[in-house]
Amino acid sequence: MVKTDPSVQETYYHGDLSGQTEDHKWQPLRFFAPLSADRTPTGVSQAVFSSSLTAAHIGGVPRPFAAGRHANWLGRLVPTTYDSPLSSAPRSAGLGGELTILLALMTFTAPVEMTCTSRAHTVFLGHNARWRYGKWLHNDKPGGWTRSVEERPRGVLVTVSLDPWNPQGSTREKLSNFEFFDSPAIRED
Repeated sequence: MVKTDPSVQETYYHGDLSGQTEDHKWQPLRFFAPLSADRTPTGVSQAVFSSSLTAAHIGGVPRPFAAGRHANWLGRLVPTTYDSPLSSAPRSAGLGGELTILLALMTFTAPVEMTCTSRAHTVFLGHNARWRYGKWLHNDKPGGWTRSVEERPRGVLVTVSLDPWNPQGSTREKLSNFEFFDSPAIRED
């Protein structure tokens, strides 16, 4: 579950929502900054939950800002307040990480008035889908973001499942590789 709240940037819930109260275990969006084989920053930002086991396993601490500077997805998928304040940060090489977070961020770009089916078609499926060939092609500010602290935060529920009809091609290991070890899901222009 993801909700937007301009007073705390983006917040995320990772786990079972049944029986939970509002704001129970909500976590702010964080980014893991992976290192290359020679231990230099790659510039890839990996969106993670602060409790991410994969990021902890790889090593490092998720940060409240993007790993690379001048990411073309800033302001298009997440607010520009997530831009890296580090002058030593490399140029952004893309956005990857937890697939549930990435899909939710993409979903928030569709206008609030759209039905779920229209939103999915606009963002993922249509001829002019916003995410195609590993690139984010939509330039406008997300329609699903709240515009002020007075506006009620919005939420979206995202579930990622393995394909039971493709047991060799759809595994936890392949999903983890897509999220954290292959090229980023959203590459820079």
